[in-house]
Amino acid sequence: LKKKGKRCAFVVAPGEESPPGSLRIRGLLDLAAACARAGEVLGNDSGPRHLAAAAGARTLTLFGPETLREWHPYEARSGHVALQSGSGHITDLQVGDVLSQALKWIKK
Repeated sequence: LKKKGKRCAFVVAPGEESPPGSLRIRGLLDLAAACARAGEVLGNDSGPRHLAAAAGARTLTLFGPETLREWHPYEARSGHVALQSGSGHITDLQVGDVLSQALKWIKK
């Protein structure tokens, strides 16, 4: 993604190991502001993903066994894409498939 001119940052929970480039978020308002500024958020199905969508960011969400119909109420035409493996296990998503989908998503 960096090769495509995208700046990447990681948001981690308190106490988690922070990779280089991680953002230090102090609360939900900081997270919403960071998502709005970024405009695009790639992550797993989680509360922060819903917050990103509410803040106006486009989202690419990696799903595990959740039911997309129930947990992905956002429309692709609005920039919200869901990616789920055929098995329903998030660990079965291939890095190449995620990258391919991410590259298509950021071009829109």
